[in-house]
Amino acid sequence: MIRSSLAILLILYSAFLAAQATGPCSSGLHRQFDFWIGDWNVYDTLGNPVGESRIEYLEDGCVLGERWIGRQGYTGRSLNYVSGKDTAWHQLWVDNQGGQLQLSGGIRANTMVLESNWQVSADQARYRDRICWWQVGDGSVVQLWERLDDKGGVIIEVFRGIYRKK
Repeated sequence: MIRSSLAILLILYSAFLAAQATGPCSSGLHRQFDFWIGDWNVYDTLGNPVGESRIEYLEDGCVLGERWIGRQGYTGRSLNYVSGKDTAWHQLWVDNQGGQLQLSGGIRANTMVLESNWQVSADQARYRDRICWWQVGDGSVVQLWERLDDKGGVIIEVFRGIYRKK
């Protein structure tokens, strides 16, 4: 009885894994951001806690969802996905301050690099936002958000966070 129950469970689990591996968003391209999945405590470069983030796949693995909760009451969400139109990664970020950001890009040398389209600041200067994520040896993930001028130079580092698994 126990052996047959175990055999049935193994067959069902194998079928589940096969279905997961062959879904519409199961390609290597769709798994490039897997290193960011998890429940994280986020710290600044001095080791001070700045927030928490939960990153998980949604919609049968076709969307990577983020839920950010900052220490000062700032919250936000991002939806990250691969577009079938251009096979690039895209992110839509929205927050509780009315902010939004749209980025696109992909993996470059083991780093996820997403950039916005060109924007114009209040003083009429052109800029774009670039956010990069990479995993380091201890399993943590670094997120670096920079604002770039129209020559690609860094105007300002907006945010650098170190994500450590809870």
